[in-house]
Amino acid sequence: MATLRTRCAIAEARRRGIRDDLLRELTIAALSACEGSSALTLDRFLEASGPLCDLSAEYMEILASGGLAKPLGGEAYELGAEQKVELAAMAISLGASPERACRLLSWAEFESVVEMALGANGYATARHYVVKGAGRSRCEIDVLGATESVVVA
Repeated sequence: MATLRTRCAIAEARRRGIRDDLLRELTIAALSACEGSSALTLDRFLEASGPLCDLSAEYMEILASGGLAKPLGGEAYELGAEQKVELAAMAISLGASPERACRLLSWAEFESVVEMALGANGYATARHYVVKGAGRSRCEIDVLGATESVVVA
């Protein structure tokens, strides 16, 4: 489920000697520090990362160099919806529970993670699929996944 950018970030962190469990916790901390916003300041990240704060600046450097965080000048970064989704997927690939990683996302970002997971498992996907019923009734399915024999909604 990890993207090329997240695989590169993981490889760079490993090259620098950052263990996967620490990388996972730093990733969760980054998502937590910018929950409900796209702005991430180093101060908020340091607070969220707790005992891992010594690795925070290096971690943000890895994210920024890989396009997973956009430097805004000073000690601020932007994590857009796409980057947050990729970081949640990265945390999951590093062993975080999907619930833990995804509860830090907005509903739209969560839907993107679901779509990414379905696609990674061979499902064709559609977002906001509308089913029309009798008369004027309709129902919208946020994320729909299908294979030749299985449909998941």
